[in-house]
Amino acid sequence: KGTVGHAISVVGNIAVVAHVGDSRAYLLNDVIKLITKDHSFVQLLIDTGKITEEEAKTHPDRTVITRAVGIEHVVDVEIDIVDINDNDNLLICTDGLNGYVPDADILKIVNEYGDSSTEKLVETANSTGGRDNVTVVILTQGE
Repeated sequence: KGTVGHAISVVGNIAVVAHVGDSRAYLLNDVIKLITKDHSFVQLLIDTGKITEEEAKTHPDRTVITRAVGIEHVVDVEIDIVDINDNDNLLICTDGLNGYVPDADILKIVNEYGDSSTEKLVETANSTGGRDNVTVVILTQGE
């Protein structure tokens, strides 16, 4: 098994997000926007039109990732460049969160709980049947 994850560098109002695996990065403000794309077998099936996003949620191979650090000597890292504004949030999380808490609920919790939203997100994922590890980090762009 390999390791999935992110590296983020913020300079001014630009965030550079490096990503491998099925953990995710989101931009949150008035809406929630997925920045990264899962490197998983089911994402390939979605991309080729073989299954829907709804079917992916229960697909038997939904945990099979196609990229990870430590599997091969060289890994293809996805790089995304994101414009961020004052008070925008960048949220990175493992699939233990997004697999159990819908995006709309993630946004609602972050907006409602502010600084304590990471704890509430983990609690919500666990209370809705989360069986996977749940890791959440939120970076807030300052004014």
